[in-house]
Amino acid sequence: MRPCRRSRRTLALLGVLLLGLLPAASTAAEDGGPVRRIVIVSGSTGGVYYSYGLAIARELAAATGVRARVVATQGSVENLRALVEGTGDLAFSAADAVTETGLPPDVPTVSLRAIGRLYDDYLHVVVPASSPVRELGDLRGRTVSVGSAESGTELIAERLLELAGLSMSEIRPVFLGLGDSAAAMLRGEVDAFFWSGGLPTGAVSALAAELPIRLLPLGNEAASMRATHGSAGYRVATVPGGTYADVPQTRTLAVPNYLLVRADADPTVVAWVTRLLFERSRALGDAVPVARSPSPRTAIFTDPVPLHPGALAYYRAIKP
Repeated sequence: MRPCRRSRRTLALLGVLLLGLLPAASTAAEDGGPVRRIVIVSGSTGGVYYSYGLAIARELAAATGVRARVVATQGSVENLRALVEGTGDLAFSAADAVTETGLPPDVPTVSLRAIGRLYDDYLHVVVPASSPVRELGDLRGRTVSVGSAESGTELIAERLLELAGLSMSEIRPVFLGLGDSAAAMLRGEVDAFFWSGGLPTGAVSALAAELPIRLLPLGNEAASMRATHGSAGYRVATVPGGTYADVPQTRTLAVPNYLLVRADADPTVVAWVTRLLFERSRALGDAVPVARSPSPRTAIFTDPVPLHPGALAYYRAIKP
């Protein structure tokens, strides 16, 4: 009985800490009390950010009664803007979007802090299996979705194309989100699309079930990307064979993903949200597999964004 009571007390305290610092919404709960909310800015509805955000929202509601609204966005750059402007409370972002060259100049990086490194994005350049395109240079003159405007996918697509000696003027770029990119490929309207996301990405899985696809190998680009954009954390990674139907093992590029808050977020709240992410990782992972991957040992590496003091307090508290 004692562990059960202690668990209930812990969850109740988490709810009190969060509720004490969240603005009341204009609506009221069924019992007449105020509805307390946070906003999680995520990504496109077919991507891992959005699924992860929904899973976090469900766990927050179950554990604390806090209602988290998950907002679909174009991705990292839009999320950073929302966080800095105060329209988002928690934000997912790839590491390369918060480097000096990746973040728009009107968004001050000094106002950003990390809760932790969650998982790594794997760069997908998806082509039909029958396509003659074998490497990035083969995209010259072709119609390519480079991701939504101001998304992390657009950012990394531009960087990779530049390394391949291609400018946007040398392809026919279209700026589509993940779901629209997959749909356009199914209709034969694009020759390739870029996507940066976790494994597996649902929308890519759904496309592979209807259309045979391949992923372009990108592992050889990792060293050049690090040399040019060193603080973005680019590394060589492998998409295992069978991650998508009939797609063989493919070497590619990976980049870390962070959960971010503003620098002025309350340290106690951040500490408890950090704790929830790790102590409920199994439940989160039931909804989105990459939520099982972080550990406190790896989560602390959030360069170039410093850890928020509240998150740092949690990691220090659990250090053996």
